[in-house]
Amino acid sequence: MAMAKEERTLIEFLRDMFGEAVTPERRLTVFTTPDLRTMRFAGLDAVEGHALDASGYGREVYFGLGLIRGSPQGRGTAEDVAAIGALWCDIDMAGPAHPGKALPASIEEVEALLGELPLAPSVVVDSGHGAHAYWLLKEPWVFDDEADRRRAAGLARAWHGLVCRLAEMKGWKLENLGGLARVLRLPGTVNHKLPEQPVEVRVLRGDPGLRYSPGDFEEFASAGDDTAQAAGVAVAGDLVLRPDAEPPVRRMIEAAAVSPKFVETWSRKRTDLTDQSQSSYDLSLATIAAMLRWTDQEIADLVIAARREHNEKPEKALRRDYITRTLARARQAAAEMPVESADVDISAITGQAAGSTNGGPAPPTAITPAGGLRIDTVCLADVEPEPVHWLWPDRFALGKLSLIAGEPGLGKSFLTLDMAARVSRGAGWPCNEAAKSVPAGVVLLSAEDDIKDTIAPRLIAAGADRSRILAMRALYQPQLALVPGVEKQVPFSLLEHIPQLEELIRRAAPCRLVIVDPVSAFLGGTDSHNNSEVRGVLAPLAEMAARNRVAVVAVTHLNKGQGSALNRVIGSIAFTAAARAAYVVTKDEDDPARRLLLPVKNNLGIDLNGFAYRLASEPTPHVEWEPQPVAMSADEAVGGERRTRGPDPDARQDAEVWLLDFLSAGPRTAQEIFTAARVEGHTRVTVKRAKATAGIQSVKQDFDGPWVWVLPGSGPLMTASRTPAHEGDHQGAQPALCPTT
Repeated sequence: MAMAKEERTLIEFLRDMFGEAVTPERRLTVFTTPDLRTMRFAGLDAVEGHALDASGYGREVYFGLGLIRGSPQGRGTAEDVAAIGALWCDIDMAGPAHPGKALPASIEEVEALLGELPLAPSVVVDSGHGAHAYWLLKEPWVFDDEADRRRAAGLARAWHGLVCRLAEMKGWKLENLGGLARVLRLPGTVNHKLPEQPVEVRVLRGDPGLRYSPGDFEEFASAGDDTAQAAGVAVAGDLVLRPDAEPPVRRMIEAAAVSPKFVETWSRKRTDLTDQSQSSYDLSLATIAAMLRWTDQEIADLVIAARREHNEKPEKALRRDYITRTLARARQAAAEMPVESADVDISAITGQAAGSTNGGPAPPTAITPAGGLRIDTVCLADVEPEPVHWLWPDRFALGKLSLIAGEPGLGKSFLTLDMAARVSRGAGWPCNEAAKSVPAGVVLLSAEDDIKDTIAPRLIAAGADRSRILAMRALYQPQLALVPGVEKQVPFSLLEHIPQLEELIRRAAPCRLVIVDPVSAFLGGTDSHNNSEVRGVLAPLAEMAARNRVAVVAVTHLNKGQGSALNRVIGSIAFTAAARAAYVVTKDEDDPARRLLLPVKNNLGIDLNGFAYRLASEPTPHVEWEPQPVAMSADEAVGGERRTRGPDPDARQDAEVWLLDFLSAGPRTAQEIFTAARVEGHTRVTVKRAKATAGIQSVKQDFDGPWVWVLPGSGPLMTASRTPAHEGDHQGAQPALCPTT
């Protein structure tokens, strides 16, 4: 029986598909745009709130058809999928969202197409400008091994291919979106593709009791798929292996221009290869292409075309196992390739263009104007967009430079070592902002703390896996010209020793975090107040971070000046300009034992609250995070607003009226008051002035209870006091919750 839209909630839709298969080992992906944010959930209960909130803010919300194992970057790939709950197809419809395309004109034409399939879909969803159809499985298909996963990948693509084949017979052109890593719109959210015409994503019809076994699809998929054996086409995961495949012409021209070895390998004229088999040439071609950042599909097409060109058993390149193995070896070789390589010739890739382009125009990556300087450019049409990858979601990005600034003695080093410990053991982040991840390596550059009596004990207290953390003790330079065999210790400089830092990163592989504490100790002879000199140091550091996909967190101090938090970072403004994210560490002026970590800038993530923590002393000093975020700006915390603006009598009077009204309902904690005041537009500083002028008192409700504010004349609840040092206690506060996974 067809179900009405309102009979299935968002969570029921997901539960129909995945049942109990969503676990910490197999997590559900929710992906949003345009922020390109990936969240993974170990259960379904928290999905609806996250999805509906994101949709309410105008974001597009998608869910992963495959449950993900581990913690891959971004949305993950087909190789990261551990289970599926259905087969599917995605059918776009003609209209303003898909202009100029041959597609079904209405939902009725879509239904007619689905009606021609040998198996009826269990659920059909109106995606806003098209339809998604799902064939629910009798139980989630949890993959036993890699062979099981490959079978599912081939079946999903082949079934979607059958839909494409039937559509082609009607004159429509659909894209085969049967890859296991595919994401589709989540019912219950809104499609904002046409901002002026938002459309609800909703279930049109379905029967969750109509279910299938994988074997039910195999006969029809192999018989009708347009990627089937009649055309000699094979499917390997997300790859389509076609005997007539051709690599992109632009890619070929660019590779020939920048790498002479590429031309020699394509032509089978490599005299330096001991192994002259075509398999050896395939691997060399694939490795060079991988270093030039070709996609897996482009590399597969290249290998197929090369074998066909030289008539070297072209059918071998259509074997799934051969292509998959060649790609894996090429990717590994490219990742491990040193800066100079006799085989691949990195200097040719990065240096002056060489070789022939067969009379074609010089590619845009090899423009050499007068004077011999080479301009490295890229056509944006050739750039494959990718999401930001995060170490700490929406706070510290992989491949980027971030900054933590604060006055001495506030525990900045405690913070960075706590981060190092979490990365080393794959732990989540404070306030449950991310689930556990894969343990990874950390590199420490520390100039102020002793490794034995300070750093190591603090890492132990933080629960670190110290086997994954490398600290640089010293840097030595051979002094052969003076005394053979004697080395001289030299200070590490970010200006000169980036290659040595990269060697440390390789030793800590897979490394995801580099801590530089403090950054001023590693600037060499650089003037930290000179913008151009500081940029000259930080630019190569940022490039190194991107090249190695590590998060670099640099620690620095605040100056004694006035103004905004951004301008109080010591030294040149280039420090905060170069960093993609910057945070300030400061004391809570209402509770000196309480520390605040607050965002100053974040160029890549969304605006989020900060954190509060304390330094516990037993048994070894360590960070203890408060469970709720802090709704306070960095400017408020470091006094920027107070120092740059005098008291505003009107603002203070408005705050006084509001405060008296707010407390008329009874005593409130300071943090409750500050949080509510922020919503009403009153700053923390103004509210404290209003408190003083209104005669509001701070009292305790009981011996172990928090300090609260009460109206004048209310009488003591326990003991009256002048403004206590710790009246900013966060107990009872209800700030915005952190995102959960």
